[in-house]
Amino acid sequence: MKRKLFAILTLLCTFLLCIALFTACNEEHEHSYTEEIVTEATCTKDGEKRFTCTCGDTYKHNHTRQRDEYR
Repeated sequence: MKRKLFAILTLLCTFLLCIALFTACNEEHEHSYTEEIVTEATCTKDGEKRFTCTCGDTYKHNHTRQRDEYR
């Protein structure tokens, strides 16, 4: 009985999560992203920026490492 209840609850949670993910940004609007630096770029490593819209849509972008200006 407990296994069936656990299985049903798991399926229900999975279903609800899928619905939330597929309808996260269904309204027609122009995205307005804010930029956040996740990892600062250095002279040896690329950095990473995260862009977040007011609707909750996000994406990450790698930005190139800093160039040495001593050459």
